[in-house]
Amino acid sequence: MKGLTCELCGSNDLVKQDGVFVCQSCNTKYSVEEAKKLMFGTRQTPAQNEADLSNLYELARNAKNANNNEVAKNYYAQIAKIDQNSWEAHFYNIYFEALSLYNRGYKISKFALQAESTIDLTTPRVLELVQKNVNDETEQRNAINEISDRLFYITDTFNNLSKYYYEHELSDRLKNSDNKYVQDYVDKCYFAATILYTLGDELIAKFGDKYSDIAVKAWKKGIEYHMPLMKNFVKKEVNQEKINGYADKILKYDPNYERPTFKKKGLFGRFR
Repeated sequence: MKGLTCELCGSNDLVKQDGVFVCQSCNTKYSVEEAKKLMFGTRQTPAQNEADLSNLYELARNAKNANNNEVAKNYYAQIAKIDQNSWEAHFYNIYFEALSLYNRGYKISKFALQAESTIDLTTPRVLELVQKNVNDETEQRNAINEISDRLFYITDTFNNLSKYYYEHELSDRLKNSDNKYVQDYVDKCYFAATILYTLGDELIAKFGDKYSDIAVKAWKKGIEYHMPLMKNFVKKEVNQEKINGYADKILKYDPNYERPTFKKKGLFGRFR
């Protein structure tokens, strides 16, 4: 017998909620019977042959392309339990869960940060699956493009929803009376930048300079999200150093890139 381990993200933090076991990292749900099979290493899959798996992929992709996110997520969750080497299933199961969680709870810092953290923690694993299992050059490039395009989209969603809530939905009274709302805004936008920093770093770490064009794009966008937050940081030097570090990485591949400039006076920092 072995402990419970989530088949999607590898986490051991599974908690029983409402009659099912829920992974606290990626929110994948397992019935009691499925949990027993996980523990004893005898888990059976819903699809028993390649034809069934191929059908699941077709259903998942059709739902994804039709923007039926919840339906797509459910199909990808099934695929991930069958094909543990599928970058596509692992990525989209987490991606659609995070997107749904953020859209429902972007006003609540706990839910928003959970969604962002899940994406950030999943990216290295997904890229590792691409590296190890997608050998065809064209297919690999297509996979990397698809992953990065989705991450650019979801971080833009994270950043814009957080800014909109803070700037237009949150009352001035709350913004001025309780600094926690500013802290929440900073945390959420900062995490969007972190996801893209991670994407660029992992692409270089796993593939060398092969996808440096995408890595550079990710680092630039991360700095774009990071810079407006500078006025709110207590540890300005730490954040300035981080931004300059990514600017150095960008300049290695894009010598024409203009390094961000920082104001030396007039900034009243409060956070981080």
